[in-house]
Amino acid sequence: MNKNQIIRLTAIFSTLIFSSIAFAEQNTAVINVSAKVLSACTITTSDIAFGNYDQLSTNTTTANSNISLYCVKGTIPTISINSGINSSATGRRLKKIDPNVNGGFLDEYLEYKIYKPNVGANGTYSCPSDGDIKTEWGTATEAKGFQPTLDEFGRANSISVCGMIEKEKRVSPGDYSDQLIVTTSF
Repeated sequence: MNKNQIIRLTAIFSTLIFSSIAFAEQNTAVINVSAKVLSACTITTSDIAFGNYDQLSTNTTTANSNISLYCVKGTIPTISINSGINSSATGRRLKKIDPNVNGGFLDEYLEYKIYKPNVGANGTYSCPSDGDIKTEWGTATEAKGFQPTLDEFGRANSISVCGMIEKEKRVSPGDYSDQLIVTTSF
């Protein structure tokens, strides 16, 4: 095959290819892509265990719990803690457990309080010291909810739940318990 034949064949193939493309029809369509990111938070807690309460002591008894919170970016959560299953008009109460009584509980109570943590300059949350101002932690409807600061990933540092039993509460010996519900609203 000589040079002229190669040029002619190239011209013929080019004409065929471009003429078929010129006559090909095209239609287009649009695919819309969307997603909705919902506000969401996950919350985990640890128990408050006061341990042995010495009612003859002149000191208060304290115990702490921690709340871990992880939320979707941009969420502004409020954490609230209910009054407990044994609460009264005077506040939260631990109820005496007695396995020898029908239902396992007696009508004897030990009052306690739950306080919000102090907020540190670096976003840490710790329980108030004896001399610090203490703010009781309640439900959001009581305007006692707590709004932690979240980092850029939607996490809050471990949030302390600060429990306290006042000194010299007079109750009979035994085990006492209560149950609190921690809620995050966003």
